[in-house]
Amino acid sequence: MHIARRLAWAACTGWCASACGNDAVAPQKPSVSSVSAALNPYNSLSTLVMFETRNADSARVRYWAPGQPPDTTPFVGVRTGVDTLFTLGLRPTTTYYQTVDLLGPGGSTGSDTISLDTGSLPSPLQSVSLQGRGTPGPGYTLTALDVADTAYVVAFNDSGQIRWYRTFAEGVPPAETKQQSGISPSSLARHEAGIKHSAGTLSLARVGR
Repeated sequence: MHIARRLAWAACTGWCASACGNDAVAPQKPSVSSVSAALNPYNSLSTLVMFETRNADSARVRYWAPGQPPDTTPFVGVRTGVDTLFTLGLRPTTTYYQTVDLLGPGGSTGSDTISLDTGSLPSPLQSVSLQGRGTPGPGYTLTALDVADTAYVVAFNDSGQIRWYRTFAEGVPPAETKQQSGISPSSLARHEAGIKHSAGTLSLARVGR
């Protein structure tokens, strides 16, 4: 009788310890708060999305314009606290909606949606586009140019529209004066190209594939 009681007590104690232990170490669901966005001070076609996280190990931003399919940044590692992610390749003077997605050991979650209007291109770039021969490849075409006595590095999408730029008041460094095309989030394929600037239009003369 005493042996049976001891076995029953031991089984109950072991079950309770196991259950309590599982509750103590169970991962908690990620949470996100204080989400806000601002224009990138160096590029009005880019935004900085700031947020605070708990119990998350990676995050990304989903963003879209009305009537357009959503795009996403890659997932990147985050820690508990305040973090910032960048969105790139946006259209000028367009409203974008943005939300933060989190992943963690306890699952996934998303933030409330916020919105922000992108700015205008600098006036010297508003008449600049890229015209090429043949079928454009995936990714972006990156080049340096001088417009109205100001140096820029710009990235064109496959339809020839500027989707990223950076201004250099003192000129573009020599290492950045080469034409590069085929830029993608995972790689930068280098291709030489001849370009000329005429009446606000860049004409792509040759792209090696």
